[in-house]
Amino acid sequence: MRIQEVREIAKEKAIETGKLKKTEIIRSIQKVEGYSDCYATPYVHESNQVNCLWREDCMKAVLRDNPSDQSPFGRERSETAWESPLNILNG
Repeated sequence: MRIQEVREIAKEKAIETGKLKKTEIIRSIQKVEGYSDCYATPYVHESNQVNCLWREDCMKAVLRDNPSDQSPFGRERSETAWESPLNILNG
């Protein structure tokens, strides 16, 4: 989702975006909606919010921000220990 779309959603919810980054705006929206502010955090892998508006962007952000061979939880990536969010999205 583009930043302008995110800002429009924030405006509808009376959230001042000012110079906030996309991640900060989305987390603010999540809080206002009563959800965990987990966007682009390693905790997304524990989230059961499969219908989350932000899920696709979130998964991409987690991969972008954690490109190493370690998962966000510090385990080695393997077929059994960690499933790539892209596999989940394309699954």
